[in-house]
Amino acid sequence: MKPIERALELLLVSTVATCVLTPLVLAVRLVCFCGKTIPGLQRSKPFAHPLEELLLVPPQVAYAGGVFLLSFLITLLVQQRLLRRIEAERAARAT
Repeated sequence: MKPIERALELLLVSTVATCVLTPLVLAVRLVCFCGKTIPGLQRSKPFAHPLEELLLVPPQVAYAGGVFLLSFLITLLVQQRLLRRIEAERAARAT
């Protein structure tokens, strides 16, 4: 296997792992924080629904989500470039 094909394979594996782990982390967050309040958040009455708490995310979580999305998009762009490069090499070998 060529190094570029190996790099593409590693990128695909990391993307799939990220897509699987992120929803799992969010599910654990939902289960663990159900009925609790977020530290530093002033609230006089309890949450009516567990999902309300997830909507009140601290800035650090929002930044982490933004960084995740940005890195995910960069990974997809790199994958597309690698795929085009592999296809170009195969086409050049075929002619």
